[in-house]
Amino acid sequence: MRPLVRNPMLIHIREDLIPFAVFAIGGVMLVVITVIHGFGLDRIVAHYKRRAATLREKSWHPRLAVLIFAGAILFMLILHSVEISLWALLLYGGGLVQDIHRSVYFSANAYTTLGMGSMVLPRAGTS
Repeated sequence: MRPLVRNPMLIHIREDLIPFAVFAIGGVMLVVITVIHGFGLDRIVAHYKRRAATLREKSWHPRLAVLIFAGAILFMLILHSVEISLWALLLYGGGLVQDIHRSVYFSANAYTTLGMGSMVLPRAGTS
Protein backbone atom coordinates (compact mmCIF):
# COMPACT_ATOMS: atom_id res chain seq x y z
CA MET A 1 0.00 0.00 0.00
CA ARG A 2 1.42 3.38 -1.04
CA PRO A 3 1.62 6.12 1.58
CA LEU A 4 -0.71 9.06 1.06
CA VAL A 5 1.11 12.04 -0.46
CA ARG A 6 -0.31 15.42 0.45
CA ASN A 7 0.19 18.66 -1.42
CA PRO A 8 -0.68 21.64 0.83
CA MET A 9 -2.45 24.33 -1.20
CA LEU A 10 -0.99 27.30 0.68
CA ILE A 11 2.68 26.30 0.46
CA HIS A 12 3.59 28.42 -2.60
CA ILE A 13 1.90 31.65 -1.49
CA ARG A 14 3.98 34.54 -0.17
CA GLU A 15 3.69 34.77 3.60
CA ASP A 16 2.20 38.31 3.54
CA LEU A 17 -0.58 37.08 1.20
CA ILE A 18 -1.59 34.07 3.28
CA PRO A 19 -4.39 35.89 5.18
CA PHE A 20 -5.89 37.03 1.86
CA ALA A 21 -5.54 33.54 0.39
CA VAL A 22 -7.20 31.96 3.41
CA PHE A 23 -10.00 34.53 3.20
CA ALA A 24 -10.45 33.88 -0.52
CA ILE A 25 -10.43 30.09 -0.16
CA GLY A 26 -12.81 30.30 2.81
CA GLY A 27 -15.13 32.62 0.88
CA VAL A 28 -15.21 30.32 -2.14
CA MET A 29 -15.91 27.36 0.15
CA LEU A 30 -18.78 29.24 1.81
CA VAL A 31 -20.33 29.96 -1.59
CA VAL A 32 -19.90 26.32 -2.67
CA ILE A 33 -21.37 25.00 0.59
CA THR A 34 -24.29 27.47 0.38
CA VAL A 35 -25.07 26.40 -3.20
CA ILE A 36 -24.88 22.70 -2.26
CA HIS A 37 -27.05 23.35 0.81
CA GLY A 38 -29.66 25.33 -1.12
CA PHE A 39 -29.84 22.84 -3.98
CA GLY A 40 -29.96 19.90 -1.57
CA LEU A 41 -32.72 21.38 0.56
CA ASP A 42 -34.70 22.30 -2.56
CA ARG A 43 -34.53 18.68 -3.77
CA ILE A 44 -35.44 17.33 -0.32
CA VAL A 45 -38.47 19.62 0.00
CA ALA A 46 -39.63 18.82 -3.56
CA HIS A 47 -39.31 15.08 -2.89
CA TYR A 48 -41.13 15.43 0.44
CA LYS A 49 -44.00 17.39 -1.18
CA ARG A 50 -44.40 14.81 -3.97
CA ARG A 51 -44.46 11.92 -1.52
CA ALA A 52 -46.87 13.73 0.82
CA ALA A 53 -49.22 14.53 -2.09
CA THR A 54 -49.17 10.88 -3.17
CA LEU A 55 -49.91 9.86 0.41
CA ARG A 56 -52.94 12.18 0.54
CA GLU A 57 -54.25 11.20 -2.91
CA LYS A 58 -54.13 7.47 -2.33
CA SER A 59 -55.27 7.66 1.31
CA TRP A 60 -52.43 5.45 2.46
CA HIS A 61 -51.99 4.60 6.11
CA PRO A 62 -50.85 7.60 8.21
CA ARG A 63 -47.85 5.66 9.49
CA LEU A 64 -46.32 6.02 6.04
CA ALA A 65 -46.16 9.77 6.71
CA VAL A 66 -43.69 9.03 9.48
CA LEU A 67 -41.49 7.12 7.04
CA ILE A 68 -41.65 9.94 4.51
CA PHE A 69 -40.69 12.45 7.20
CA ALA A 70 -37.89 10.17 8.45
CA GLY A 71 -36.57 9.91 4.90
CA ALA A 72 -36.48 13.70 4.58
CA ILE A 73 -34.57 13.95 7.87
CA LEU A 74 -32.14 11.26 6.70
CA PHE A 75 -31.49 13.14 3.45
CA MET A 76 -30.81 16.32 5.45
CA LEU A 77 -28.34 14.44 7.65
CA ILE A 78 -26.56 13.14 4.54
CA LEU A 79 -26.48 16.68 3.10
CA HIS A 80 -24.87 18.06 6.26
CA SER A 81 -22.39 15.17 6.37
CA VAL A 82 -21.28 15.97 2.82
CA GLU A 83 -20.80 19.63 3.74
CA ILE A 84 -18.76 18.73 6.84
CA SER A 85 -16.66 16.36 4.74
CA LEU A 86 -15.90 19.10 2.19
CA TRP A 87 -14.66 21.41 4.96
CA ALA A 88 -12.61 18.56 6.44
CA LEU A 89 -10.99 17.81 3.08
CA LEU A 90 -10.11 21.49 2.62
CA LEU A 91 -8.50 21.68 6.07
CA TYR A 92 -6.63 18.43 5.54
CA GLY A 93 -5.59 19.24 1.96
CA GLY A 94 -4.42 22.69 3.02
CA GLY A 95 -2.17 21.20 5.65
CA LEU A 96 -3.96 22.91 8.53
CA VAL A 97 -4.83 19.59 10.19
CA GLN A 98 -2.40 16.68 10.06
CA ASP A 99 -4.80 13.74 9.88
CA ILE A 100 -8.23 13.27 8.33
CA HIS A 101 -9.91 12.10 11.55
CA ARG A 102 -8.98 15.28 13.42
CA SER A 103 -10.00 17.30 10.38
CA VAL A 104 -13.49 15.76 10.38
CA TYR A 105 -13.73 16.25 14.16
CA PHE A 106 -12.78 19.92 13.88
CA SER A 107 -15.11 20.51 10.90
CA ALA A 108 -18.07 18.86 12.64
CA ASN A 109 -17.49 20.93 15.80
CA ALA A 110 -17.22 24.17 13.84
CA TYR A 111 -20.11 23.32 11.48
CA THR A 112 -22.50 22.54 14.30
CA THR A 113 -21.34 25.67 16.18
CA LEU A 114 -20.50 23.61 19.24
CA GLY A 115 -17.08 25.21 19.25
CA MET A 116 -13.61 23.96 18.51
CA GLY A 117 -13.32 21.81 21.60
CA SER A 118 -9.75 21.04 22.53
CA MET A 119 -8.48 21.50 18.98
CA VAL A 120 -7.14 24.78 17.58
CA LEU A 121 -5.85 25.38 14.07
CA PRO A 122 -2.20 26.50 13.80
CA ARG A 123 -1.45 30.19 13.48
CA ALA A 124 0.15 31.44 10.25
CA GLY A 125 3.87 30.74 10.13
CA THR A 126 3.81 28.03 12.83
CA SER A 127 3.55 24.29 12.43
